[in-house]
Amino acid sequence: MNWQRAKWVGLTGAVLAALLVAIALRPAAHEASGKEGEVVAEFALPRIAANGLDEGTLDGPLNHRGKPFLLHFWAPSCGPCREELPIWQELAQHGGDFTVLTVAGDESAEVATYLTEHHLTLPVVWDENGSAHRALNVWGIPHTFAISRAGVVVRDLPGAQTREALQAALTAAAK
Repeated sequence: MNWQRAKWVGLTGAVLAALLVAIALRPAAHEASGKEGEVVAEFALPRIAANGLDEGTLDGPLNHRGKPFLLHFWAPSCGPCREELPIWQELAQHGGDFTVLTVAGDESAEVATYLTEHHLTLPVVWDENGSAHRALNVWGIPHTFAISRAGVVVRDLPGAQTREALQAALTAAAK
């Protein structure tokens, strides 16, 4: 009996140790990507609007050079993302001295439906295969980058952000 119990305890301990190692080594959902100070990775993805996917209109960081801009990763399936979208809509409508580009990872039809239902017109591109997410080391959403006029990442902001934090990031990108 003691031998079987010791075997069970040993096996349980090994499984728990393996689980702890796996947890410690995985990227955190709200961890900075380490991209501050680097030129933003280039990508060109199809735009999505309320009427659906527009594969003929590609957008990406290169289209926003010359102005500071915010690059925001989100998805309709993400609760914190949905909560902060009114701020993003407001920022996108501001225009003028900065621009906004958002990158959605959910199915394009789900994104289009969400945009329609919530009357959102902010610029959204669809990252169908996750290439933009991988290029910027985005492993959790929401995740935002403030990009300078020259295309350099000046702020790496994992997690949901306040209006004030986004304004501060834009100020830093405009310097």
